[in-house]
Order: sequence, then C-alpha cells, then structure tokens
Amino acid sequence: MPLVFSSKINGENPADSEELDFDSMNTEDVVLHCLHTLTCEKDLDTAFYLFLRAVGGYYHATRAQIFEFNMSARTIKNTFEWCAEDIPSQLEEFQSLPLSDFLEFIDKFSSHGEFYLDL
Repeated sequence: MPLVFSSKINGENPADSEELDFDSMNTEDVVLHCLHTLTCEKDLDTAFYLFLRAVGGYYHATRAQIFEFNMSARTIKNTFEWCAEDIPSQLEEFQSLPLSDFLEFIDKFSSHGEFYLDL
C-alpha cells in the first residue's frame, strides 16, 4: 500500500506529496533513497526531514527523530523530527533535557545502534 506524505516544513511540502511504496521497497532501496536525499537536497532541514520520513515510513513508525547530545552541558535535544499524519510533534518539548533522564536509551543506542521504541 503506497504511503503519501503531506507534512509541511515552514509551510511548504518538501518533495510535494512524494509517493513512496514502502511495502514494495527493500532495505537497499530505502538506503539508496536516503543517500540520494542527503546528497542531493540543497536545504539541510529539508534533507533531514525527508530522510526521517523515509526511515519512519519504511518502519511504519509514527515518528522518527534525531537527537543531539551536549556532553559539556549534560543535555540532550531533539534537532529533527518527522511525524506521521495526525501525530503531534514533540520537537519543542525535547529541548535541553538532562542527559541523566535518557540513560536507558543511551545504553540501548550504544549497544544496538538505532532502536525501536514502543510507547
């Protein structure tokens, strides 16, 4: 079943309603799509959004996020986020949070790389 994206960045649709059929794509196809997006998209914010959208869509996730660690301040913040339709953003809520609140997730990430959170 094709997944059509219509989420907006700064009021505009990146790659306007680009349709990707994740059920027919294998991992290699998604990786190539992501690499193409990250190397060809001129706007960094749009590139990361489209990357997260592809990853989230492939895994049928409700959201995909990139977090930035500030080790000197011992904080973590959400720098990029994609949300499926009707899923509210948490981008503003995850800013300058204590690193100590995320130790369980940091351990999972250190031992497994990316991981799935079932909340």
